Amino acid sequence: TGFFRDKDAFDSLSQNVFPQLDYKKDALRIWSAGCSTGEEVYSLAILLQEYLAANNLSCEIKIFATDVDPGALEIAGEGFYTDSIIADIDQELLARYFIKKEGGYKVADSIRKIIVFARHNILKDPPFSKLDLLVCRNLFIYLKGEYQLGILTGFYHSLSPNGYLFLGSSESLGDIS
Repeated sequence: TGFFRDKDAFDSLSQNVFPQLDYKKDALRIWSAGCSTGEEVYSLAILLQEYLAANNLSCEIKIFATDVDPGALEIAGEGFYTDSIIADIDQELLARYFIKKEGGYKVADSIRKIIVFARHNILKDPPFSKLDLLVCRNLFIYLKGEYQLGILTGFYHSLSPNGYLFLGSSESLGDIS
């Protein structure tokens, strides 16, 4: 995983989905399923903060980031990444949302505070509900087709009526499109 992996997908999210979200609500509810070590969910949070600032919007953001791997969640929760992230992150965003530390960068508290990391087994645990945005990217390549269908059905019921599902290139809606 990496920060802002698949730039075109993130650009599409920023241009086509963010403008459609309801910022008059008490809070936007977002779930990042299979967040791994956190780079993608931090990227999402940064883009949302940038969108809010650029459009002079004020809205509470609640992002639930889950994974089954406690080691990956520990890294994500720590929010510390090696200097190699310089290659993936625009310098302005790096300066605004990261704090330089010895050996790397730590995600700023302004971003970390809107994300809750938790252990969650997508095959066994109930999904989150009333979501405005559900992000699941590059998770299905690890799961059999019959599991994918069950997860997608759960995702459908997790979304608010005007909610969005943001899938990766390895995911497909298949028969329930």
